Amino acid sequence: FLKSAVRSGVGLAILPTIIPARLLGADAPNKKIQVAQIGCGRMGRSDLGNVMVQPLARMVAVCDLDAKRVVAGKAMVEDYYRSRGEADVNVKTFHDYHDLLKSPEIDAVVITVPDHSHALIAIEAAIAGKHVYVQKPVTYSIAEAIGLRRAVEATKIILQTGSQQRS
Repeated sequence: FLKSAVRSGVGLAILPTIIPARLLGADAPNKKIQVAQIGCGRMGRSDLGNVMVQPLARMVAVCDLDAKRVVAGKAMVEDYYRSRGEADVNVKTFHDYHDLLKSPEIDAVVITVPDHSHALIAIEAAIAGKHVYVQKPVTYSIAEAIGLRRAVEATKIILQTGSQQRS
């Protein structure tokens, strides 16, 4: 009995080093952060590209008021995942970010809309329990900044902002 137990234990200890983690589901889509893009214009598509290549993220939805931008964003995401060998890719689309924020399968949002809307959408996303990456400027006023800070503190979400090319 002891010999069998030791052999089995050694085998189980060695097995994960022999079998690639992807075969055990380590990179399964449901183990990734489910991300949605709000705003699919020029900078939004740039953010889409930056998120899709991250191994911990999965882009699952796009949102824009402009129907052409939604179509372009959806195609960009679906084409990327298909080029990686996935056959069944279906990215959800939204025209109203309120509907997107109600979606329980979305964990985080990337906000790349016109500057004057950043704070409002980020606050609403925090209240909805979504983690947020928001382009600069995060807010336009001290009142907006205080409101966003309070929403983030109250909901314990993670907020990150872009500050590239600033000195």
